[in-house]
Amino acid sequence: MIQCKVIFAGLIKRVVGTSEMTVTLPAGSTLGDLLADLTARFGQEFEDKILLNGDLANHAVVMIDGDYAREVGGMQARLDRQTPAQVEIVLLGPPLLGG
Repeated sequence: MIQCKVIFAGLIKRVVGTSEMTVTLPAGSTLGDLLADLTARFGQEFEDKILLNGDLANHAVVMIDGDYAREVGGMQARLDRQTPAQVEIVLLGPPLLGG
């Protein structure tokens, strides 16, 4: 089992209603597994804010143990690199449209 400390910052805190939580996942779990678990907990609004076409949205910054998730495997990045794993999810907000 993997213990994963998840820290929420920015606009995503409004969706989840907390600034941090601990999630327990099976050994070998990835960022995609964690985000699926969080979507099951927090619903479609969470998924809509964090993901775009099954990948991280451009306005979502996710770090795993201090490294940008996109640089260490993206959705396939393993969470067992450090015990406990620490994942930071920051939602900066979608780009504004119009002028």
